[in-house]
Amino acid sequence: MKRRLLVVIMAIAVGAELLAVAKDGNNQKKSETISSSIDTAIVDASTSILKFSPLGNDSAKVTGHKEKNPTSIDIPSKVKIDGKVYKVTNIGDGAFYVCCSLKNINIPEGVTSIEDWAFFGCRSLTSIKIPESVTSIGWDTFNGCSSLKNINIPEGVTSIGWDTFNGCSSLTSITIPEGMTSIGRNAFEGCSSLKSIKIPQGVTSIGRNAFEGCNSLKSIKIPESVTIIGDRAFVGCKNLDVVIDNKEQNVKIGYEAFNDCKSVKFLSETITSNTDAAIVDASTSILKFSPLGDDSAKVTGHKEENPTSIDIPSKVKIDGKVYKVTSIGDGAFFGCSSLKNITIPEGMTSIGRNAFEGCSSLKSIKIPQGVTSIGRNAFEGCNSLKSIKIPESVTIIGDRAFVGCKNLDVVIDNKEQNVKIGYEAFNDCKSVKFLK
Repeated sequence: MKRRLLVVIMAIAVGAELLAVAKDGNNQKKSETISSSIDTAIVDASTSILKFSPLGNDSAKVTGHKEKNPTSIDIPSKVKIDGKVYKVTNIGDGAFYVCCSLKNINIPEGVTSIEDWAFFGCRSLTSIKIPESVTSIGWDTFNGCSSLKNINIPEGVTSIGWDTFNGCSSLTSITIPEGMTSIGRNAFEGCSSLKSIKIPQGVTSIGRNAFEGCNSLKSIKIPESVTIIGDRAFVGCKNLDVVIDNKEQNVKIGYEAFNDCKSVKFLSETITSNTDAAIVDASTSILKFSPLGDDSAKVTGHKEENPTSIDIPSKVKIDGKVYKVTSIGDGAFFGCSSLKNITIPEGMTSIGRNAFEGCSSLKSIKIPQGVTSIGRNAFEGCNSLKSIKIPESVTIIGDRAFVGCKNLDVVIDNKEQNVKIGYEAFNDCKSVKFLK
């Protein structure tokens, strides 16, 4: 009996030991599983200085901050909310709105969207690196970040929204990736330190006022993919030379899109083959133009108060249509006493009445072959003119056309002797000669 009891006791002991070993094994396996899933980048929402909100899947977004005036922030890649772990994929609307003290922020890989107003008014923010995972940047995202000097836009982002970088006055450079299709309204307005920007092929639209006031920009090439340039898109870019690679001539240009720009040129297969490299847009030119009843236009005046030198283009774009400049209208430069030099292009056919009357500083002018008429009083009072050659194409010189040009030697290349000269056309001129 005692022996049987002893056997039972030993069996119980062995069973207990085996059970203990089994439990230890299970515990060890459980511990290994937890250990392998430990992620040091997981932050508990209850202890973080940031605020979070779960989305409708296993992701969450940053919605704000608890600290009153944070200067530096690290956004975690994962956050634990009420015991559940979420990937941080979004920076929500206005998350750091007017966070004026914020200087630095780290955004982790995995964030895909930076929403509207996220960093609006963060005027102390000097730099930010946007991870390659980001595919969406909202409206007004960096509006008013006046200390931001440079920024990268990841390749997955296809559009820059309205006012995204408006007022980033310290921004000197920005890279727009291939794959971008649109630049929104006021996107870079007031970026007065922006020195260079490359708009890639594939962009189809540039919104109104997109680059208004970017007066440090010196040159920009707009690719042929762009079909829409909004109203006043580059207004105030006074140092900017614009080249529009518009081979198809199908770009729609808004009101005063290039007003105040230094120059605007269109590259066109047709124009290039004719060795004419520039079409001037009427909205940006210092000259005023008016279409005639065909594919031609005339110069009607000037916008600049006291121009000293003027180049009249051979072609002009008015409301999206290209016209040949064929005439200088009546009184176009009347009383323009500061004008010293003017270039008249080939293709011009007429110079209107009083066109240059009172241009007392005009020293030289070349009338191209092809001009057929010079209107009455056209050059009256141009007493700084010293010599002029009137080509054989001219058949009409109006009354008092050169009256008062007391220092002028006139040569009329009238081989056909068919020019009609009006009353006192050369009265007071120094000399008049005919080539026969």
